Amino acid sequence: MSSSNSPATPPHSFVISMPFVATVKLNHDNFLLWKAQLVPYFRGQDLFGYIDGSISKPPKIISVTHPETSVVSERLNPAYSQWVRQDNLILSTLMTSLSEPILAQVVTYTSSKVVWNALDDTFSSRSRARILQIRTQLATDELLPLHQKTH
Repeated sequence: MSSSNSPATPPHSFVISMPFVATVKLNHDNFLLWKAQLVPYFRGQDLFGYIDGSISKPPKIISVTHPETSVVSERLNPAYSQWVRQDNLILSTLMTSLSEPILAQVVTYTSSKVVWNALDDTFSSRSRARILQIRTQLATDELLPLHQKTH
């Protein structure tokens, strides 16, 4: 709990002039393309901190000292409610950008950070492995004499 006379409200709020529509829905083969469309969107909205954890969830309950009586009482933190609303909008945006098989893997997760981390853990290692495989294949093909290369 924190002591405060006036709770801080998060500086970020999701202002959508047009709903985000993913042109590439995440499937098992396109993580880098999917991520390339979402990261700039969330950074442009100044919301990527919810996903990477740098905008942390405020405490749910705060202590408030009443100036006239010096009595301390507890109440629901409005910044917490705002943070939860914001994170749910981000979570919804993430979920609508997933193909059905991928959505089924994360449907029970309740925060944008947890979904993002699960997807990143699942797919980034596959993407790095695929990049390494392609680089190795390209290097090997460059070393082959011209008559041995496959077209």
